[in-house]
Amino acid sequence: MKLEFFCEGEDYRIAGLIPSDTHLFCAPEGATPAKPKKGNKAPEYPKPCRSRSIEGKYTLMLHIDRKGNVKGAKVVKKWNSAEGDDQKKAHKLFLKAIQAVVKTWKYTPAKYGNTTFAVWKRVVIPFKLKN
Repeated sequence: MKLEFFCEGEDYRIAGLIPSDTHLFCAPEGATPAKPKKGNKAPEYPKPCRSRSIEGKYTLMLHIDRKGNVKGAKVVKKWNSAEGDDQKKAHKLFLKAIQAVVKTWKYTPAKYGNTTFAVWKRVVIPFKLKN
């Protein structure tokens, strides 16, 4: 499966494409939102970031199709605790870990009545070290 990450100010073309005909969609009142299915794994903490005590937090907009598959992702906010040149390296490592699992995630599709529809869903992925 091809999946592309776009990041404000930088273009993270990891693999794939967000369809050009995909638009941000607000669900009608009374619709059931897309919900993650059990078994969706969290991203693995990148070992180089863990060993250097680098934390991060990434906010994505996931494009979920009418079958509940993740078809694309847009990074809308990113942060990590590294400084200088290490910050860019850490971003790449965190995004690689995110991309590896997000493309496998499954959702119960958004639904209005008996009709399922594609949506964009906001997801926050923290990388936090335990004390």
